[in-house]
Amino acid sequence: SSYVISCSDSTGFGQHPIQNNNRGVVLYFMLWICVSCFFMLQMIIGVLIDAINQQTGSALYTFLQRNWMRTEAKILSMQALVPMEIPEHFVRNFVWMLVNHPYFQNGMTLIIITNVVFMTTESYDQAPWWNDTMFVLNIVFIAIYSVEIILKVVAYLHRAFYDPWNVFDFCVVLASIVDMILSSGGGATGLQALRVLRIIRVVRALRLVRRNPRLKLIISTLGASVPGILSILLFMLLYIFLCAKLANQFFSGIKHGYRINRHNNFETTWDA
Repeated sequence: SSYVISCSDSTGFGQHPIQNNNRGVVLYFMLWICVSCFFMLQMIIGVLIDAINQQTGSALYTFLQRNWMRTEAKILSMQALVPMEIPEHFVRNFVWMLVNHPYFQNGMTLIIITNVVFMTTESYDQAPWWNDTMFVLNIVFIAIYSVEIILKVVAYLHRAFYDPWNVFDFCVVLASIVDMILSSGGGATGLQALRVLRIIRVVRALRLVRRNPRLKLIISTLGASVPGILSILLFMLLYIFLCAKLANQFFSGIKHGYRINRHNNFETTWDA
C-alpha cells in the first residue's frame, strides 16, 4: 500500500525521503499483519466465544454432556417423516414411478448441468445467430422444467408443494416463463420493469443443490448459522456506530485541508 511505500522511503527526522532507503520496514508491516490478523484477532474471538459459553453454562459441561445436549436439541428439532403414498390410479402410479426413478433424477441433473454450461457461454457482444440459438435453447430448457413440475403435480397432487425445493423449482420455472414471454414480446417498458427476472436464469444453477446431498448439507448448515451470523453483524454495526459517534464528538471541528475535505470528514455521524 501507499503507507508501506512511504515508510520504505523514510530516512531520518527532518530529511528528505530516498526511494527504497528503509526496506526493512516492510518486514515490520508483514509481521504486524500476521500477528494482528492471524493471532490477536483469533485470540479475541476465542475469548469472546468462551465468555459466551460461560454465560450460557455450556463451558462448564463435560465433552459427553455437550454431545448429549447437541443430540437432544437435534432430536427436538426433527420433524416426523410424511409417509410416501403410492397412487393407486394407474396413470398417477406410472408418473410416480417415473419421477422417482434414478434415471429420471440423473437425467434432470444432466439437463441442469447442460443449461448451466450454455449460460456460461453468453457474452455481452455475441453474434446474433448465437443470441437466437440461446433463445431457442432457453425455451427448450423451460419446457423441460415445466414438464418436470407438471409430472410431479400429477404424481403427488397438492403434496408436491410440501417440499420447499419443489416450491423453489416452481417459482424459478414460473419466473422463467414470464421472462421468456417478455423477451419475445419486445416491449421496452415491460422489459425494463421486469428486467430483474433475468437473474432467474442464474438461479437455475441452484437447482443442482437438491441433487447433491453434500450440497444440501452445506446449505442447511448455512441456514442454521444465520441467527448467529445476524447477532455478530448486529454487534459489529453497534461497534461501528459507537466509534463513528466518538469520532464525530472529538474530530467534528477539524478544518478542511488535504485529507479532511467536504467528502472526507467527521462533521456528521454518517460521514465519520
